Amino acid sequence: MPFDQDHIHEVPEPAARHATGIPSDRMYRIAEPLRWMLDQVELSDAEIRLLHVLLHATCRRTDDWYRGTALQPDAGYRASCMDLRRRLGLEASNSNRVIRDTLPRLAATGLFQEIRLAHRNRKLVWRFADDTFAALFSDSDYGLLDIAALATLKSRFDLDLWVHLAIVRRMNAPRIAFLLEDLYALRDSQGALAWSDLRKPFLGALHKIAALHEMQVVLLLDWEGRLPGIDRVLLRLRHAGTSWRYEALGKTYTDTVKVIVLDATMRAELKPEALPGTLQTLRKVRWDLTRALPDAAKPVSV
Repeated sequence: MPFDQDHIHEVPEPAARHATGIPSDRMYRIAEPLRWMLDQVELSDAEIRLLHVLLHATCRRTDDWYRGTALQPDAGYRASCMDLRRRLGLEASNSNRVIRDTLPRLAATGLFQEIRLAHRNRKLVWRFADDTFAALFSDSDYGLLDIAALATLKSRFDLDLWVHLAIVRRMNAPRIAFLLEDLYALRDSQGALAWSDLRKPFLGALHKIAALHEMQVVLLLDWEGRLPGIDRVLLRLRHAGTSWRYEALGKTYTDTVKVIVLDATMRAELKPEALPGTLQTLRKVRWDLTRALPDAAKPVSV
């Protein structure tokens, strides 16, 4: 799980008051207690994608979900399978097979009191377990999400990382740290722990998320000594709504062995001591990585 106990200065500030940029009909929320619950269940890419669609549909059908007083109807919810397929990017299909095949595993998670097809498989009926519903609308820290992002974020790893970042993204100086072991768990990886195994999917997911939110990411790769190589990654998110002090954004530690700065399409790897000067240059050129780092910034394809 993400942590901040060892570096108290990395605890995020209160949420900044800036617009989300998400159209209201596409917006839904996931609060920290529900994020934790989702991390505990094993679901495939297709299953977690349908779960996100149902979370979105629940939010859009729930009054006062901003106030922490939402009530779940006794009868639960229902939606057209055609509408669900559209949200999943399956509008060209006339079959509900993908939805039908995900239901046994979703039902087995304990997140639902009921989930089933009805009316000759034309409708999906669901009701969350009471603790799931309470976690969804908890007044704990939460992220606001855009269901349209499912068109870009295809894998469970992409979606799980997106949720983690969404919960901190609206803060004044958003940051989050992961132990390498926890990133492995997030991706259900097997074998020896090594940054080299996670590097490609992790950076690929960050580029996609950066594109969705028009943001840049400063990534510190640390070696604290628990593993033979990099064993901790720290992300700092910068976008139009943040108010970072550049001294804090550029701070590195004695454990930091490498820094990566990336946006939607470009990435540059730096030595830790080069970060403060690089950030000042980026500030002058409005965070254009190509102009700031013509020799180091490389285009990426995700």
